[in-house]
Amino acid sequence: MADQQVPVTRTVITLRDYVRAVVAAWPTISTDPCPKEAPAVLWAQYIAETGGSASWNFNIGNVKWSAGCGLDYMCLRGVWEGVSREQADRLIASGQASADASADHAKAVGAGKVSVLFQPPHPATRFRAYPDLATAMASHLALLAKRFAPAWPAVLAGDVDRFASALHSRGYFTASPLAYAGNMRRPYLEAMASSAWDDATEARGQDEIVTVTQLDNPASSPTVHPLPDTVADLLARDTSGES
Repeated sequence: MADQQVPVTRTVITLRDYVRAVVAAWPTISTDPCPKEAPAVLWAQYIAETGGSASWNFNIGNVKWSAGCGLDYMCLRGVWEGVSREQADRLIASGQASADASADHAKAVGAGKVSVLFQPPHPATRFRAYPDLATAMASHLALLAKRFAPAWPAVLAGDVDRFASALHSRGYFTASPLAYAGNMRRPYLEAMASSAWDDATEARGQDEIVTVTQLDNPASSPTVHPLPDTVADLLARDTSGES
């Protein structure tokens, strides 16, 4: 049954796992062949979002949960958002959020914004929980190609700067687009230099099954970049007293 809270599960995904999943899911959003640049951009986004060591419940894009989306959700601790000073003051005063002392987060949210921390059960800590990587990837590709369509040409072109800028303009994340793109550059180049895409496209013709390792030992305080689906809606409710 969807729309239920489930335990947080640490899901480890390697570059090869990820690229194979992109290639396998590609026909669900395009009849054209999957270009090598596309999984490289998407892998770089995954690294920027998760830090690369693992994701949580296969949520490869740190997508926020919203009621009626057809999926269960998990609640993560220490979720940080970049908000205005006025919003930060209201959230902290109401007890919905706490001040964030992280210098890295302050740099990431950029000038004019303040990073604040949310803890469960606040709605800002609710993220989509996927049953497996294949389901997560099909959903992520559809989200980017449709809801965030202005960013899709950058995926095909391998342009991490334009990709980050387009996502930010549509409200996908609240951090600085320059910092976001900066975090993507190295993993993008690593993916392009690897043989993962060549192996995945060859294996696709052989109907290779994508498998990943699943571990049940989530970290005590995961640091998560705040992302869709309902960032704007959640912040609009910041004076409601909901927690």
